[in-house]
Amino acid sequence: MENKLKSSRYNFVFDLDDGTHVAFNALTGAFARIRPSDYDKLTSLLDNPSTFVSQVPEDARFLEDAKRARFIIDAETDELDLLRLHMNAAKFTSEHFHLTILPTLECNFQCPYCYEISGKGKMSSEGQERLCKWVDHKVKAARVMTVGWFGGEPLLANKVMNDLSLRFIASCEEREVTFRASITTNGYYLVPKIIEKLPSWGVDSIQVTLDGPPALHDQRRKLKNGKGTFTILMRNLSNLCDAHGKMRLTIRVNVDVLSYKNILDVLPLIPENVKNQCEIYFRQVFPPPKWWDENMPTKESSVSRQHEPLDLLPLHRAAQRAGFKLLLTNYFPSGGYCEADYANHFVVDEKCDLHKCTVAFDSGHRIGYLKDDGKAEFDIPLYAKWLSRDVLDLPKCHDCKVLPLCVGGCAFNMLCSKGRANCATFNTEESIVQNLKLLYENLNLQALRSQSRLAEELASKAIES
Repeated sequence: MENKLKSSRYNFVFDLDDGTHVAFNALTGAFARIRPSDYDKLTSLLDNPSTFVSQVPEDARFLEDAKRARFIIDAETDELDLLRLHMNAAKFTSEHFHLTILPTLECNFQCPYCYEISGKGKMSSEGQERLCKWVDHKVKAARVMTVGWFGGEPLLANKVMNDLSLRFIASCEEREVTFRASITTNGYYLVPKIIEKLPSWGVDSIQVTLDGPPALHDQRRKLKNGKGTFTILMRNLSNLCDAHGKMRLTIRVNVDVLSYKNILDVLPLIPENVKNQCEIYFRQVFPPPKWWDENMPTKESSVSRQHEPLDLLPLHRAAQRAGFKLLLTNYFPSGGYCEADYANHFVVDEKCDLHKCTVAFDSGHRIGYLKDDGKAEFDIPLYAKWLSRDVLDLPKCHDCKVLPLCVGGCAFNMLCSKGRANCATFNTEESIVQNLKLLYENLNLQALRSQSRLAEELASKAIES
């Protein structure tokens, strides 16, 4: 007797602006374009899968495709159990070891909205030795090690980055562990000699921030002497793309209530080679929530907790229409909202103190430190608080269609809410649908870019021959 079927609770079926029918499943990440001739068949199947009758062989294949993508599942399947298994397996695996390293808290910029407490000094040689010993131990159980360089401005400590990277890579190569690195930088020091070194550091991804066209950017992302940085940044990014055509480049554009009206003026000023290589996204500037401020007071910002979230969708649509590929994250199921949710992911500051989040790296949120022998000493109760939350037990999360994508949102947000009712994201079903439409266009743009690059490579080979 054939098992009874039911529709997944995490299905999204919607139309694109041109009328194309699309189906998406938040638990599996399945994303399907539905032919007009199959649309009624799909709605009939999802409405009552157990009574769906295959009239022709194509119907049987249609049903199998729907089951394989898990739009349709066995009636006895508990998808929350599947999600819990997936989250826990990802959260507690030792196969992926990730470090976000702050080699210095020094910065050459003076951004008015910065929440960090600027420090002096770089990671000492003794600290580097402790860190390398710990890494050498941790990679024994790993298949992949990733490093995200952060700060401060990490390139102010580029010698530390160089020395640590070479040792990390050697440890990984000895154990046949894959190594990858990324940098979050203000971009000012992406000069040719640094750009040339990036491959030797294992760097394949860079994020740089803009605050709009020069009049806005130079007012906010300025040097400590007050000088603007927009022109230098554009030159550096262009040089980066010329040197490393396959480097993943992400441009974050900060927005607040004062810059919203003119922020899109930056798009035509981005060099063509940068536009064709980067992913771009807009993010609202805000000071940390009030309950973070007890340990990290923020500087003046044009956005406060009282302001409503800005509508970033029109900005993303405009960027996509202008030919930019958008950075769209959290549209494939994962074990956590960010690195902080994973047991084997850590933030290491310049003193070799260990944290879980780049917003929470003051002494009050330290979960451990590295000892001289390279072993980690943990504050187990605090470490456990980060990893023990179970969002599936929260009624608002338990019944949410967005849960496999959001997985509870920001852990620090929830950790600091002190029992208050709190939804850690602004995700709604409608916002998910709108962003899925952007994701669909992203896929089309990526295909066009790939075709263009292939044509360029073929043309280059033809010329060489």
